[in-house]
Amino acid sequence: MRNEKNATISTTYTLTTKPIENLNTWDQRELIWETARPYIYMRTTNDNRIIIGGLDEETSNPLERDSKMKHKMELLREEINKRFPSIKTEPDFEVAAFLWWIS
Repeated sequence: MRNEKNATISTTYTLTTKPIENLNTWDQRELIWETARPYIYMRTTNDNRIIIGGLDEETSNPLERDSKMKHKMELLREEINKRFPSIKTEPDFEVAAFLWWIS
């Protein structure tokens, strides 16, 4: 990792569901972007999956990031359930990644 004075490193999390039979309750399957902190975004895919991500936090420690994975995935599923309680989801892919940028 490069050592830059103005570099910021944070972690973001995403969950992708298995394909869902019926997404009719998601009006026009529009992108949802909530700007609260920590933010979340949700979108659908052509094969009827939901991708939800966000809950970013400032950490550059891989052990700290990985220790939070299970809890972050539970929070992301709760966010789907709050907005779409009739859609039953099952996770297929769970990812945590570092974001790095210079300000």
